Amino acid sequence: MSDLEIKQVGEYDIVAFIQDCYFSTVYELSHPKKCGKYAVKLIKRDKTDLSLAANEIEINKEIDSDYIMPIIDVVENISDKYICGIIMVKATGTDLLEVILQKKKLPESLVAQVAYSILKALQYLHKMGICHRDIKPDNIFLMDEDLNDPDIVLGDFGHATHFNDNEKMTNYTVGSPLFVAPEIVLCKPCLFSLNNNFGISYSYNFIWIFDFEIII
Repeated sequence: MSDLEIKQVGEYDIVAFIQDCYFSTVYELSHPKKCGKYAVKLIKRDKTDLSLAANEIEINKEIDSDYIMPIIDVVENISDKYICGIIMVKATGTDLLEVILQKKKLPESLVAQVAYSILKALQYLHKMGICHRDIKPDNIFLMDEDLNDPDIVLGDFGHATHFNDNEKMTNYTVGSPLFVAPEIVLCKPCLFSLNNNFGISYSYNFIWIFDFEIII
């Protein structure tokens, strides 16, 4: 449900409601001196622990990759309702879930491009010691509407965390239940290793998403 009691986020004007999620509300933005379309993810104060919000902000500030949603700015202490606003470039091509629902069946070339882009994003994140923990079609964005040569990025780091090579992350589960791989629900460690150049040994969830949502 749209709620426009906030008219501005930093130097940006709120121009349209995009969607309301459990932890956040997303709006389209414009800037009086800049061309282009922007969006802001407003993190809800009553739904999010302050430490988790601070962690998301910290991780977003660390990231700089062509395969990850570019963050322009973070505005803190927006209002009594919102802890902060994460400002980013608006994905005019919507998210992958919407594309799947519209097209029903994706061409192999697009699936290959999605796989390549997200694996490159994971390669970058894992080298940085960051685990996304919520990979799903909703968090894979097409930055433009060209499905023949799409610019695909991974976004939404609300569940992301830092890790190290000696840390076990199988004693709890996070993320979106409908998109979590069975191995994660059962707290099973990854028992296989493919090409570590892509860090696939950390990516049960990504493989499950592709098998369940795209290939079938």
